[in-house]
Amino acid sequence: SLLRARDPGKGIDHPSLARIFDPLFTSEPAGQGTGRGMAMVYGLIREQAGAIEVDSTPGQGTEIQLYLPRDVSSPAAGEPGPEALPRGPETILFAEDEVALRQVARRALERLGYRVLLAADGDEALQQFYAHEGEIDLVISDSVMPKLGGVEVYEALRNHEPPIRFLLASGYSPTTAGHEHHPTAQIPFLRKPWTLSELARQVRVVLDGTA
Repeated sequence: SLLRARDPGKGIDHPSLARIFDPLFTSEPAGQGTGRGMAMVYGLIREQAGAIEVDSTPGQGTEIQLYLPRDVSSPAAGEPGPEALPRGPETILFAEDEVALRQVARRALERLGYRVLLAADGDEALQQFYAHEGEIDLVISDSVMPKLGGVEVYEALRNHEPPIRFLLASGYSPTTAGHEHHPTAQIPFLRKPWTLSELARQVRVVLDGTA
């Protein structure tokens, strides 16, 4: 099956496009990107025996095509198939500024039974939350996003009643001192880069209250 993600932004120049899947490579200013997003997408797609193509022209935006097998009964060696992963019926708000990573995560979570709402940055995450207040069981947010980061989204929602279950995805550990995006110890934490099995299992840990 094919997932197509389009970003109508400024596009990617050819030297950057050639390095788009390199771990830690980013064209963003310091503090606005970790360079893990597209490397993660590449790894997650390969984990599912799929393929990815990126087409971009400066000034004309970017299109990413994700090819995934319809039959996932034979996962990569050492990885459990979707049926072996914990499932659930809950509604999840997933906030991540990498468009391809959002789409991969949505597909994976929906195949495990979840309803998934997406947000491209912290502001949109809060808008989505209040537009669907009372429906959302879990908020998953990347720590580094435009406008508002994941820790700021958490702070905006931490006093909500009833309490909101929250999972922060970050390349910075809770013990990383002195970085503006490092998570705090009280926030349930998913280290980037994560695999689909790590995502699925940590989602259930937080939803079941065993974090």
